[in-house]
Amino acid sequence: MLSQIMRYLFKPNAFMKAVIERHKKELGWPAVAPVIGIHVRRGDKVHGPKAEAKPHHLSEYMQHADRFMRSHGARHIYISTDEPKLLDEEGAAVPKSAALLFDRREYRVPEGSGWLASNHKSFNRTAEATNAIRNIWLLSHCDFFVGTISSFFGRASVLIGTGHGILEVCSNAVSALCPQCC
Repeated sequence: MLSQIMRYLFKPNAFMKAVIERHKKELGWPAVAPVIGIHVRRGDKVHGPKAEAKPHHLSEYMQHADRFMRSHGARHIYISTDEPKLLDEEGAAVPKSAALLFDRREYRVPEGSGWLASNHKSFNRTAEATNAIRNIWLLSHCDFFVGTISSFFGRASVLIGTGHGILEVCSNAVSALCPQCC
């Protein structure tokens, strides 16, 4: 029931549908091939005085993605993250055989809400909300999900994906990096 409610609440309007479709085209999103969605949460969740978790390195996510690649022939990997330097610092963890779906031009907030609090006047809330909705919607439409279910993006993506009949929490299509989540 909750998944159906989330799916309804996040149903994109005409503007967001156009944003999502344009983004998929720019990324080279495959029409039928399976896609592995990875959400790497950093920001204030792992940095600063309100940190609540240890950071997971991209190689940890890729271990789970590798399982989907080997067992289901998936090779497209969509990465959603709030970490601006993720691929610059850890990109070697992505297998050479993977078709990476990642927008290096997307604006990412460094270190999450702590940065927002001190830079609120220069922050574009509309652009950030559009990016967030787009990323959650794309993650929810991936055939497989790797991430932390304790983050809002992870939980929302899996719940919406469940509403679509694609993903299911703690199923073989979801690899949660937080064992206590399943």
